[in-house]
Amino acid sequence: MADWYLASEDLDDLALGCAMLGSGGGGDPHYAVTLLRAMLARGATIRIIDPGALSDDDIAVNVGYVGAPFTLIEKLIADREIVAGIEAMQTRLPAPLRALIASEIGGFNGLVPLIAGGLTGLPVIDADGMGRAFPRSDQVAFAIYGHSATPTVVSGERGEAIVIESGSCDRVEMLVRALSVAMGSKCFAVDYPLSGRDIRAHAVPRTVSLARGIGADIRAAAGDAHDPFAALSESLRVRRGIDCLLLIDGIVMGREHGTDGGFDVGSAIVKEPGSGGRAVTLDFQNEFLVAWQDGAPLVSTPDIISVVDSDTLTPITSDAIRYGQRVKVIALSAPLLMRSARALASVGPRAFGYAFDYRPISGGGGDR
Repeated sequence: MADWYLASEDLDDLALGCAMLGSGGGGDPHYAVTLLRAMLARGATIRIIDPGALSDDDIAVNVGYVGAPFTLIEKLIADREIVAGIEAMQTRLPAPLRALIASEIGGFNGLVPLIAGGLTGLPVIDADGMGRAFPRSDQVAFAIYGHSATPTVVSGERGEAIVIESGSCDRVEMLVRALSVAMGSKCFAVDYPLSGRDIRAHAVPRTVSLARGIGADIRAAAGDAHDPFAALSESLRVRRGIDCLLLIDGIVMGREHGTDGGFDVGSAIVKEPGSGGRAVTLDFQNEFLVAWQDGAPLVSTPDIISVVDSDTLTPITSDAIRYGQRVKVIALSAPLLMRSARALASVGPRAFGYAFDYRPISGGGGDR
């Protein structure tokens, strides 16, 4: 597929699509949109390249922020933490860095490589490591399929850069999470040096374009006066290869949450109107992990659970859910790369401590 350049008119659709793919986490993308709009207005050029444009030996790195979602909203991004992290990584690579890739397309982190590309001039690969968002950095496909996270560079808002030279992917995740807390519950991470060959084998392809397309689908469906969700579901199935299921249309009746180990954890209850209405409970650890009804799981990770405004279909992050909101809870099929037996050992329900196996939505679960 052809390369493309980010334009200001892409940003709102990208934000909507990244929010939908975030499964309630990944951080609110709208602050990133404000930064990108300002960068483009100042003349920044941000190029998005297809994974096929990389040669086998080109080197790319995974970039993103680590921290609780509410912190990513409250604390501003510092240009120097991004630049310092990428420059420190370059000194540890055997050849020049050719491109950047998102750790996760979901939420705020789906747009972070675009910001980094605007600051450094490096192109951004039209792909990511999850096809959605997950709580931990070692739940990226690159870790699941055997690639090393190291060297990893962690940088902070004061321009400091800390290098982790070796360690297992889960050990690196633990160290990065601890550094994030020490840096004010937010840090920038550069990790998983990958070849072009690696990217083509183990990245979820063309997800930047997918997010932009999903955003356009949401806008178009919201204008359907008859049934916005049906219009969105049909568009996602036909145009994007994504199955979409409506779990409940109701009102938020409660939300409990706290912070544990740098994660925003808790649950929310959505109930249909009326005394006999069904209720669905959503568990989250930054991202929505399981939707329950009457004690039985309806949908679980790695499929994408998203809470959207009932009228506009605008996604609502797990930290922004409030009592009384009128919402739809929907589920989208996860990419095939994240539904293999190997992937499910890291991102399926048992990986989060649940005592049941993953079942894809609608039987087939989409074909992307």
